[in-house]
Amino acid sequence: MKARVCLALLLVSLFTFPAQAATPTPLRDLAPPQRAARVLPVIGGGVTMAFGIWHLFIPYQYGWLPHLEEPSGELERGVMATNFFMGTSLALLGAWSIVIPTRFGDHDELNAAYLWTMTGLWTARVVYQVVSPQGRMIAGLPVIMGAIFAATDLLFLIPALIRTIDGKRARAATPRAPPRDVLGLVPFGPPPPVPAAVVEGR
Repeated sequence: MKARVCLALLLVSLFTFPAQAATPTPLRDLAPPQRAARVLPVIGGGVTMAFGIWHLFIPYQYGWLPHLEEPSGELERGVMATNFFMGTSLALLGAWSIVIPTRFGDHDELNAAYLWTMTGLWTARVVYQVVSPQGRMIAGLPVIMGAIFAATDLLFLIPALIRTIDGKRARAATPRAPPRDVLGLVPFGPPPPVPAAVVEGR
């Protein structure tokens, strides 16, 4: 019960924090690739958040506690704490994956940064499923789980590529300010010529 209350409070605070964020460009005004880059992460975020919330109920759904009995109870507390932390982390990352594209949709660099983070997370989960398949107690379940993980990974990978390309194009089209020194005061390059009057001592 404490875990559920804690998670609920964290999710509420997460969704209300960026309440003052600027409204991004409406979806109808975006080109199809940019629209996909806005919509796909929201779907992926929903899937990630669902996985996280579900993990909070897994120990009770599958009866973990009887298998974790130990005189000190340290094993039980360690496994439960790890599962809670993982579930909460997934739920928060999933929530952010919904908030960022809907509240900060016009910030390509911010979106690209979190999208590549989520891509790395789900790619690691796909690789782990391939190396050590989970769900082998049911025939065909490891393949289904791997397909779900890979599909979720693509929901972040595709938008990450689109955002990265858009960001590079935007930077290339923006005029660059002249480079400056480490203090940000004097432009790099040869020093300006000394006036002739100074050279002649006038």
